[in-house]
Amino acid sequence: MKSRVALALFVCLGLLAAGCGLPAAGVPVHSEANRPQGEAAPLALGTGTAPSPVYLPFAAAGWTPPEARAYRYLCSVMDRYGSGRSLRLLESYDDSAGFADGDVAWVYDNAVAIVALLASGSAEGISRALLLGDALLYAQAHDPEFADGRLRDAYRASAFVGRDGKVTVAEGGSATGNMAWAILALLGCYEASGDQRYLAGAERLADWLCAHTKDDTGLGGYVGGYSSAQARLTWKATEHNLDVYAALYRLYLATGKERWLTAATRARSFVESMWHEEGGHFWTGTLEDGRTLNPSPIPEDAQSWGVLVLGPRAGYSAALDWALANLLEPRCSGCPEHTGMRFSDRGAGCWWEGLAHMALALDSVGRASEAEGFREALKALQSQGATGALPAACPGGADTGFGWSYPSAPHVGATAWFLLALQRHNPFWNQNVASPLPVARER
Repeated sequence: MKSRVALALFVCLGLLAAGCGLPAAGVPVHSEANRPQGEAAPLALGTGTAPSPVYLPFAAAGWTPPEARAYRYLCSVMDRYGSGRSLRLLESYDDSAGFADGDVAWVYDNAVAIVALLASGSAEGISRALLLGDALLYAQAHDPEFADGRLRDAYRASAFVGRDGKVTVAEGGSATGNMAWAILALLGCYEASGDQRYLAGAERLADWLCAHTKDDTGLGGYVGGYSSAQARLTWKATEHNLDVYAALYRLYLATGKERWLTAATRARSFVESMWHEEGGHFWTGTLEDGRTLNPSPIPEDAQSWGVLVLGPRAGYSAALDWALANLLEPRCSGCPEHTGMRFSDRGAGCWWEGLAHMALALDSVGRASEAEGFREALKALQSQGATGALPAACPGGADTGFGWSYPSAPHVGATAWFLLALQRHNPFWNQNVASPLPVARER
């Protein structure tokens, strides 16, 4: 894998040296002239907002049509407001009928996109992923209010860097799960490039998580993070703690530092305490007191991610059967021709990212035929659109059961998860879903 990555980077740099594209006129450029002291240059890309007729992202032989179309969609969104060396993030949703949220770039969606681009193993994907990683590092170092290593939940895609050099925040909170996914993305960039900046950024963000979200109440673990009003969110989510465990354990593997093993074990212990043996599923987490079990709603991601992060040990694969029995929509009322997953047992409507989660998790436990059926359903859904994107939800939207909904709009996050499902790539461990998971050492 390392040799493939090195070759891809060599090819990419060769293309860049050949001058296959320049930043569009008027686009702010993160160049040698305006780079903060000590900050390394991100890779320049041979793409622009108006690429030449001979250039088409992910046009090389070997890509299936669904993969190529999905990757091209991510490229087109990435180049919507900038090109070349300009630091930028991907706008999470396209406007659609009945939905428009401006140019919000959610960190979670961008983190999953980074992982999916790296998973391509191509020069195009790796160079784009590294530039997005540079944008996360820039946001970490140029926050308009804080200098403590945190990221925010979302930024403005059209004006990522303001006139004062600070990043433009769209959603000021810092949710624990979003921060953990940013660590996973930065670690992926480090593993692909060997650039210590990404590892340092991941550690700085992990330091913030441990200092601000670690909690000794009840069963321990990590609380939900901070709201946009900077109020500490004192509930705990199984899903967030799964994210934190994978992120911090990978940080331990990358650095050998025992403190990351200790911090990761805390998150894993909380997740394991949320396993409901009789019901065959993971509970949601706790209520706001940090100790009382939250029994409802029960979300899909805690089940599939539980298997992807922890493996089928201790009977955890039963969570997939629970999800299939309680969350599968064989004929969703909003899109009766498709099979989809509801977000939770109190939700409604098809949530397409969840179907990709389940495809990967089923593959990881050897249930290949079921996984392939879900991938085919996602391919059929993609084929109905003109852009190669997957929408976040079916035409009626997807009610999560938690008081908010996903729109039926083309979505970077759903498209990135679709790509991970097609390539059978476990984003938590940066490896094929069939590969053995790292064995956690108790601390």
